[in-house]
Amino acid sequence: MIGGNLIKVINKLKNQIKNKPLLKEILVRLYGPFKILKTEPSKLALIKKFWQKRASFVANINNYELNSDEENLLHSQCYFVAGLFKSLGLKRLSDLVVSKKYRRLALIGENYHKKKLFRSLRKEFPELVIECFSDPGTVIQPLDSSIFDAVILTASNESAISLTRTILNTLKFKGDLIVDGNREHRVAANKIESTKPIVVCAYPCAGTNRFIFGFEYLMNKLMWKQIAFSPFVRNVRYIHTLNNRVKKTPDNDLVDNAFYWKIQTLDYFQWLNTHEYFSLSKTKDLDCRFVVLMRDPRDIINSFYWHTINEVSDKDNHIHRIIDGYSRFAGANYALNWPSASKMVGNYLTAIESRNCCIIRFEDLHQNEVGSFRKLMKELKLYPHYLAGLYEKDLKKAAYLGSFECQTKGRYKRGLDRSGRPGGEYSGISCRKGTVGDWRSSFTKKAVDHFKALTGDGLIKLGYEKKSDWEL
Repeated sequence: MIGGNLIKVINKLKNQIKNKPLLKEILVRLYGPFKILKTEPSKLALIKKFWQKRASFVANINNYELNSDEENLLHSQCYFVAGLFKSLGLKRLSDLVVSKKYRRLALIGENYHKKKLFRSLRKEFPELVIECFSDPGTVIQPLDSSIFDAVILTASNESAISLTRTILNTLKFKGDLIVDGNREHRVAANKIESTKPIVVCAYPCAGTNRFIFGFEYLMNKLMWKQIAFSPFVRNVRYIHTLNNRVKKTPDNDLVDNAFYWKIQTLDYFQWLNTHEYFSLSKTKDLDCRFVVLMRDPRDIINSFYWHTINEVSDKDNHIHRIIDGYSRFAGANYALNWPSASKMVGNYLTAIESRNCCIIRFEDLHQNEVGSFRKLMKELKLYPHYLAGLYEKDLKKAAYLGSFECQTKGRYKRGLDRSGRPGGEYSGISCRKGTVGDWRSSFTKKAVDHFKALTGDGLIKLGYEKKSDWEL
C-alpha cells in the first residue's frame, strides 16, 4: 500500500515542484538512504530519520510540516567561511568543494580576491569549471542553479550584502552561496534575512527618541533604506482645508488611505518611519511587518499635555481636550492630527492581535534596553545577521543611542524635568523627563473618569492595569 501511495506522491511532486534540485532532495528522502550512499553524513542522518517515518510522511504529504533542520535540507545553503581569502579559509573552501561535489562555480566580486581564489581552485581542482563575473547584472541569463552549483562572492562586507540580495532576491539563484564571514556559519539561503518591508509606527509622545535612533543605527548597518513619510503635518493645503472646517476635525479616511497606498509602494529592504497617527485596522494585513512603539496611553497624553500646555489659554480643560483628540495647529504650516484616547487604545489593541505587528514597549526599553532590541530584531528575522555582522555589541550601541544622556550629550539625565528646554543645539530635543508612570502629574480625578469612559477595559487588555477600578 505504501508503494502505491509513494508513486502517487512522486507524480504529484513532479507536477508541482519545478525546482529540480528541490524535487531531487524530496524524492531521495522518500526512497530512503540506500539510494544515496555517497551523501555527506549530516544529510544522511536526516534522511535515515525520514526513512523511519516514511509511511506517515507519505500518508500526510499535504499537512506535513518540516522542522528547521529538515527545511534547511531542501534549500540552498549560505556558507560563511571565516578568512575566505587567507590560507586557512582557502583550505575550508577546498573541503567544501569536495564535500558538496561542486562541478561548476561562479566567482562574483572584486578582481583581486577573485583572481586569488581562481588560481587556488584551478590548481587544486583542474576539472572544476569556474566562470568569473564582475557584476551579477552581467549574468542575469547564465546565473542559474542548473548551470552553477554555487556562487562565491569575492567582495567586501557592504558589497557582499548588496550582491547577495541581488543574487538571491533579484536573480532568484537557487544554488549555494559562499561568502567571507567574521565567523564560521551555515544557514539556509532563504533564512539569511527577511526581505519584507518594515513600517515603524512611533506616534508623537510615545517615546520615539528612546527607540528610533537605535533602530536607525541597526537598519543602517543592515543597509536598509529609510523612507520618511509625513504627508499632512506640514501640508499647507491640507492645513487650510482643516482651518476652513467648523470643527476643524481631520478626514480620517484620507489619512488612513494615504498610508495604506504608501505602504504598498515599499520595496524589499525598505523601512517606513511614521510619526503621524493612522489606523492600523486598514493596513495590518498588508504584506509587510509593523513595528509598533507602545507606551501607556496615559503617559502619552501626559507627555503631550506638558508639551503643549503653553499653547492654550484654558489650561484647566486642556487635559480633557487631549483625551478627546483634536487638531493641533502650531504656526501657519503645522497641524497635527492628535487621536482620542479611544482611538489610541484601539490601535494598540489591533497591533497586539495582528500577526504582522511586532510590539516594543517604552517601559521595556527602560528596564532592559538591549534585551528589547534583541527581541525585536529576532522577531523581524534580522538578528543575528551574519552577512552584515550584526551582533550583541551593535544592540548595546543602539540602546545607548536612545538614552537620555546620549541625546542631551550628557547634560541631562532621565527623570529630570526638561520642560524649560535650553537653547542652542539642545532646543530641538523633545525628551522632557523620560520616565514611566508620570501621568499622575497632569491627570485629575475628572480626567481619570473621562479616560475610563472612552477606553473601557482597554488598559487591562494592554497590560497596563490589572483591575478597572484604578485611580490616581
